[in-house]
Amino acid sequence: MSSGSPLPKMPRIETGDFYFALWSHDSLPRSNSADVGDMARFEILGRHFMEFTVTEHYIGAIKDSDTLEAKTRDALSPDKYRFWFDEYELQRKLVTPPGVVAFENSEASHLEVVGAIYHNKGPQVTKAWIIALIDPNSQSEPTEPSPTGLVPPPSYYPSQPNMPVPPEPASPPPPSPSVSSPSANGVPNLPILALFNQYASQLRLDVRWEAECTGPPHQPTWSVRCLVNNQIYGQGSARNQKLAKDEAARQAWAALNFPGSS
Repeated sequence: MSSGSPLPKMPRIETGDFYFALWSHDSLPRSNSADVGDMARFEILGRHFMEFTVTEHYIGAIKDSDTLEAKTRDALSPDKYRFWFDEYELQRKLVTPPGVVAFENSEASHLEVVGAIYHNKGPQVTKAWIIALIDPNSQSEPTEPSPTGLVPPPSYYPSQPNMPVPPEPASPPPPSPSVSSPSANGVPNLPILALFNQYASQLRLDVRWEAECTGPPHQPTWSVRCLVNNQIYGQGSARNQKLAKDEAARQAWAALNFPGSS
């Protein structure tokens, strides 16, 4: 099947144990964090929330129960799940052992992602995203909540009219770097080295770094190789070892098909 309009952007799940568990194949070791647990739970959550959201979306316009049920089935048909699965490239996102098929059930995989987004972002963001999927002409748009989830306080307080309002800063503070903000090719940016080491450790991969310095002392060139399970997956060259290692980690991230790699 095809769609006349692009799919809405999938809400982003924050980097951490939960993120890594979602995009790791079941056969790979998972974090021991109590917050993660069995990821299959989120397929159940996703299925119930998808059905509820779709039914609620159409119930106002459809007055007949049989028609409503048929509309819900059509909106959540296997073909729709396969289309979303392909368009969001979920097959590419999952990290798998060699020779293992990433996803064998596109519907279950999509529903697990839905449940994970609900757990990570809450019902409002998830609901808006689902409605945009099934009804592109709807006015509902998925919006990411603020990082704190708090409403900004008012600039004055009626109960304290004489309280001075603090002056606005001359310029806004620079934004904090995001661990999971993607680069142009989809590979996470800084701190890529820490992120790579964390994810590789969770997968219990054997990672080694080989560094070599050439050139005159005042203008050295560092070359670093990233070996995973004794195979080279990334190489970097830069004026210092840290930059070279970052580049090697970035290449290895993409070569290993870690989450977000192109």
